[in-house]
Amino acid sequence: MEKARKEQEATERKLNDLFAAAGEALKKRMGEDPELRRLAYMLLFSNRLFNWALAEACALKGISNEMVNILVKAQQEKAAEAFEFAAMVEDFQNKQMPWLESRRREALARQRSREKRISNMVQRVRKKHITLPCHSMDALFDCKFTHHGTLVVVGERRAVVPILMLCAHKYTKTGGHTVLLSSNEVVKPNDYLARHIIPPQIWRNAASIYGDMKALLEPLSKSTDPMGLLVVEDLDNMLMMSPVAQSRPAYLSRAFGLLEQYQADFGGAMILGVFTDADPAGVDRIQLYPPELLSKHVYVSWQEPKVSDIPSIVVGNDIFLLSEIEKELVTPE
Repeated sequence: MEKARKEQEATERKLNDLFAAAGEALKKRMGEDPELRRLAYMLLFSNRLFNWALAEACALKGISNEMVNILVKAQQEKAAEAFEFAAMVEDFQNKQMPWLESRRREALARQRSREKRISNMVQRVRKKHITLPCHSMDALFDCKFTHHGTLVVVGERRAVVPILMLCAHKYTKTGGHTVLLSSNEVVKPNDYLARHIIPPQIWRNAASIYGDMKALLEPLSKSTDPMGLLVVEDLDNMLMMSPVAQSRPAYLSRAFGLLEQYQADFGGAMILGVFTDADPAGVDRIQLYPPELLSKHVYVSWQEPKVSDIPSIVVGNDIFLLSEIEKELVTPE
């Protein structure tokens, strides 16, 4: 067994070295060859266009997960067929580009509407920034956490949930409209914590298609007092199955991407929780989670008591006694 393990490790090292050398060679080649840079961009562009078109199709009324699955498979089969390049470009210029231009104008109109809603939200709470519980969170944002911002909180469930509840409470306390997507199936309404608290069985798989997410959140974003902060306790619950994602990193990436799309369309800040309880020991987070999820994240950890019998939660360089968090979250008489 030991010999087999060493052979496997040696093989993996060779593959890693091979890909590292190939990556360096490709980087050098792209710096020298503008044609290769253009082709690389076209690969990126085509993937982005595919993801956008798929999300738009999913948002159409009456589209089910099964239909999406069929659509993806049909697209893959059609893409493998022979085609004439000149005819494809002509079709794109004459038919697809005018339609894309009309969709671009619609997106710009939505963006202007979103900016107006955000401006109204800011005026209602009488401040530009959203109060976060500690310096380690604020330090991630040069200009403070705003209604455009997204923060990801990573750690054990028992550490993540109290911190997210504290975030929700602090914004609600300022008069903001907070929506908490809870991980507690028996959670009860609590206006002191958040304007709306939604149990996980209601929002489970809401990111399977964009239309489901809109159906869940759009009424809250379009109310006379629109949602200013969305707190998601367990991002995994947002997407647990998908026809286009086949692993936990892919699920998380897709759920995060659709939430960002919703944020771009309707505005409001987001604080998202990711639980690490099932993560393998000794593996760096960079290897387990998609990079976009970690771009603005803070790690929280549970600390057992050493002197007193009160556990604490460590957030970056800050420490919270659990009893103090619970005390602040208690609804006043």
